[in-house]
Amino acid sequence: MAGSNTYTSQGDFTWTCPAGVTSVKVEVWGGGGGGGGGNAAAAAGGGGGGAFAQLTSYNTTPGANYVLTVGNGGGGAAANTNGTAGNNSVFRHSNNANAAWAQGGGGGVRGRNAGNGAAGTTANSSGNTTYAGGNGSSRNTTTTTYPGAGGGGAGSANAGTAGGNTAPPLAGGAGGTGGNVGGNGGNTVSADNGSTGFQAGGGGAGGAAANKLGGTGGVGKIVISWTSQTWSTNANVGVGVECDDFEKAALNELASVGVGVAIGPTEKAALNELASVSVGIECDDFEVRYISSTAPVNVGVRTQDSENADFVRTASVGVTIVISTSSSKTGGLTTGTTCWGHSTGVTETNIRTFTSNWTGTGTISGSGDSEKLELDVGEYMESEVINTGSNTVTLLQNFYGSGDNRTLKYKQGSSEANCNADSWHTYSTPFSSTGYVKIRIEA
Repeated sequence: MAGSNTYTSQGDFTWTCPAGVTSVKVEVWGGGGGGGGGNAAAAAGGGGGGAFAQLTSYNTTPGANYVLTVGNGGGGAAANTNGTAGNNSVFRHSNNANAAWAQGGGGGVRGRNAGNGAAGTTANSSGNTTYAGGNGSSRNTTTTTYPGAGGGGAGSANAGTAGGNTAPPLAGGAGGTGGNVGGNGGNTVSADNGSTGFQAGGGGAGGAAANKLGGTGGVGKIVISWTSQTWSTNANVGVGVECDDFEKAALNELASVGVGVAIGPTEKAALNELASVSVGIECDDFEVRYISSTAPVNVGVRTQDSENADFVRTASVGVTIVISTSSSKTGGLTTGTTCWGHSTGVTETNIRTFTSNWTGTGTISGSGDSEKLELDVGEYMESEVINTGSNTVTLLQNFYGSGDNRTLKYKQGSSEANCNADSWHTYSTPFSSTGYVKIRIEA
């Protein structure tokens, strides 16, 4: 199953390699340089575009942590001041040594001196594939009140282009092309502050004469992607598919995640009894559901007729837990649970519907106990933001029928805005919330 994580905010981040992922592609862009500031009589030069570096096939260890830094764009300069260089972006090995990095673009030269911001170079970047950014341009040599444009950030297939320095207005240098493109450089304005470079790594434009300010460089970026995951019965995720009459599904009982699919009449599903997360799907007539009775998380789906659903009651956040009125199990999850897609028969603090509260490319169907999310391959759905407080949060999901695995992700933050701004994290075990949580399910 393919997947990816993209980091577009400047700063340090930790990427945890998902279960089953042993090789990834890493793409890194440096930040763009800031434009110089104009002085009273002359305009300034534009900042240089950030470089690009790629690790085409980087070996990873499932569960290991890898630290990365997304370089910020250089600051736009004050009047008659040189712009600030963009910061390098870095992806590190699990031992914290640098694995790949892309140089940020140089800052534009102030109005007092004719000059430009140099591009981030391949010589100062490292990876299997590297491309340079485009140089920022110096101010116009004939009409010195015309500032220089920012250089384009490098792309994943070629270098960024240089900014121009003819009569404004003119576009900044174009970002490099490829599967992931570089950001364009900032445009020039004849009598105003320089415009900001675009992500990833576009240089900021220079400020015009009359003491105008330089434009800020575009922030860098890092993308980690993989095309397949290898599953093992002794690894973190176990998958069992399609058990028929009188069979027993004993799926990955010592792993972190167990998944059972489509068990039929008179069968028994004993799913991942000692693990952190269990997922069972669609049990019918006279079946027994014995699911993770000692684990902190457990997920069961739609028991019918004379069935027995035995649920662990320690979760903080539940997604679509459905038990029919004929189930022999009464009660439900403990106080503090938020549950979408279920409205009767289970005691929860917050019972919510998917309708109006979840959005995405998938489909919401049914209502009441039958309400559910339907996702085809490549589709996703995202929840509203929930105020969890500073508590341990456990996420549950369940399936109504057989099909591909679904990936459960989350964001969190100390406020609703910070939660929405957070990157998506792949869920594997309960985590400590900083106050607010949002959930995403991907097919």
